[in-house]
Amino acid sequence: MTVVVVAVYMPIDIKPPQTELERIIQNCEKDKILLILGCDANAHHKLCGSKDSNHKGETLHEHPTATNPEVVNQGIEPTF
Repeated sequence: MTVVVVAVYMPIDIKPPQTELERIIQNCEKDKILLILGCDANAHHKLCGSKDSNHKGETLHEHPTATNPEVVNQGIEPTF
């Protein structure tokens, strides 16, 4: 089995999805490669325990529903 591990930092002023990340996701899906993605997205969403939601949080919340991710960070404690 092939596994691709990617670490991504998304500055707060960049709106996802980023072209490079989208290409990686699409290629892994096409070739049926397991993708492990570690991400500091600087995103806020109420469903993740934030007091507010920002554009990046809304976008990242909507996008993964199509890719069936397994989210491993759980709880409402901030990660900073």
